[in-house]
Amino acid sequence: MSRERILADIRRALRRREALDPNVVRSLSARDAAVTPHVLPAYDEDLVARLVRKHEALHGSAVRVANAGGIVNAVIEYLRAHDLPERFVSAALAPLTELPWGDGVACEFRPARGDDRLAVSVADAAIAETGTLVLVSAPGAPMSHNYLPEHHVVVVESARVVKWQEDVWPLLRQRPDFPPRGIAMISGPSKTADVEQTIEYGAHGPRNVHLVVVES
Repeated sequence: MSRERILADIRRALRRREALDPNVVRSLSARDAAVTPHVLPAYDEDLVARLVRKHEALHGSAVRVANAGGIVNAVIEYLRAHDLPERFVSAALAPLTELPWGDGVACEFRPARGDDRLAVSVADAAIAETGTLVLVSAPGAPMSHNYLPEHHVVVVESARVVKWQEDVWPLLRQRPDFPPRGIAMISGPSKTADVEQTIEYGAHGPRNVHLVVVES
């Protein structure tokens, strides 16, 4: 509701009491459509292969699975490889809400707390150019998953992998809730070199980011 209040305050400040005139809407849409990017890096590499390579170069890890059913094994294998309890928080989004996690695996669909070790999220897009994951906040996708747990598993469909950063915005504008409350663009695990130029991971977010690419 705070988003609606902020927008209402802006409308009042602009002395706007009704919806935008259809001609204004068409003009704004035409302006968006006419925007052309500046110089774009040229490459012919397969998009998913480049995304994985760039993500791993940023000290993330990745795995590719044939379908959504492979997400379960990918998450469980990650938990066991890092000696983590088989308990995690998850975004309440498809396909995560539809998966059979099985006995002994505790999957909780809620915001993350400070004591949660791992969160599983769904990326709205991924940028092959830089290995960046794009996560949009929503009622079922709280931003706390991106920052509080030490480990973050991010699921993305291969069809949502775009070539350049500029390609993300037309994709996000197709969402009925655009603009969303928040957009996180994650390039590998959280890190800093502020102290004596020594790289430290987990500075202001997850120490490990594991990418699961679902072929689609």
